[in-house]
Amino acid sequence: MSKSWLGLEEKVIVITGGASGIGSELAKTLQNEGATVVVADHTVTTGEILNGSFCVRCDTIRKDSVEQMIQTVVQKFERLDALVNCVGIQSEKVLLDEEQPDRELDEVTFAMMWGVNVKSVYICAQAAVPRW
Repeated sequence: MSKSWLGLEEKVIVITGGASGIGSELAKTLQNEGATVVVADHTVTTGEILNGSFCVRCDTIRKDSVEQMIQTVVQKFERLDALVNCVGIQSEKVLLDEEQPDRELDEVTFAMMWGVNVKSVYICAQAAVPRW
């Protein structure tokens, strides 16, 4: 493989939410640029290989799960060069619906969306940055 203009050869990159959607496509792109990609996702099994990426099961809203994921990556690859927070969820519920109140966004759904879409970025970065 020729050297990538991105300089990602021999870099170990974790992608949260990398098992599907944008994260999965990004994993393929980074692999094509020479990176070693680790998919961190709650839908995979640790040690599984998915589209050429090593997988680590991780619940990104739980600090202990994220710390274990980072530890697994560092133990296997002896380094961590980058983290891409790509995990995200959405809901079909709406803020208010006077005609169909059951479609309204409830606190439990909002808390889950906030946890995955916002809090997980903080938790993952806090665990990963000291490894750089």
